[in-house]
Amino acid sequence: MSDATLVIALEQIALGPSLQDNLAHCLLALRRAAAKGARVAVLPEACMRPFGLPLPKLSQQASTAWTAALSACARDLGLLAIVGLFRRQGPDFYNTLLVTGEHLTTGYDKTHLYDAFGFQESKTTAEGRNCLILDLGAFSLGLALCYDLRFPEHFLTMAAQGANVMIVCADWGQGVNKLEQWRLLCQARALDCTSYVLACGQAENHLASGFGLGHSLWVEPNGKIRQELGEEEGEIVARLDLEALTQARKALPVLAWRETHPAFTPGLRRHALPFCPQKGLV
Repeated sequence: MSDATLVIALEQIALGPSLQDNLAHCLLALRRAAAKGARVAVLPEACMRPFGLPLPKLSQQASTAWTAALSACARDLGLLAIVGLFRRQGPDFYNTLLVTGEHLTTGYDKTHLYDAFGFQESKTTAEGRNCLILDLGAFSLGLALCYDLRFPEHFLTMAAQGANVMIVCADWGQGVNKLEQWRLLCQARALDCTSYVLACGQAENHLASGFGLGHSLWVEPNGKIRQELGEEEGEIVARLDLEALTQARKALPVLAWRETHPAFTPGLRRHALPFCPQKGLV
């Protein structure tokens, strides 16, 4: 494989209540990605147990066992695995992305907790404090989890530090206009950062009420959706091209503008106009 290309597989899978069955499903997904020639395999958020089901009373031993099994599989397959897990560190419970393979095991803890649409993730989960970028030759992967997608500064921070591929793992909630928001936000983040956005969601799961939207996406740096899955289980094998990325950033140099205007804050002008309730009414 050329340094100018990178193959990333998004594995959209449906998970259930069993930790053991879910782990087996994740390991199978990693093997499927490797068989397609991927260097990086991306699985959704919350692979241990999807949102919409009672969260497990997770022990440190359980998260350690998952990490060991996924790390051994990734090492044997010769790929880098990015998998959404829960982990416990002392009294704190984190929603995290495990990154393992290629002689590396690390993680990204979700920084923007999902306190929206009647859900309060912060009741059970501690906030992360740092972004994470993975350098793979000419490609640099910035990581994000679900609700992070609604915060442009998370992605712009990573883009300013060289990230050009944004990996988003999610168990996106269902509901009115939620699919439209998912697509729009992925496209917006691609345009904000003139970067690839690869967003992997959990497949639809009738056991996990309100979650599992599916519709994993491969978005080009120009905001075009290159491939989108449906609600069911599936796979996207994205072959990323460095030349296409370079041309997109040349055509739309928003990052270059930000670099040359690092401290720019626009001034504000404001006018108060009289309110005339009789005018403009039908």
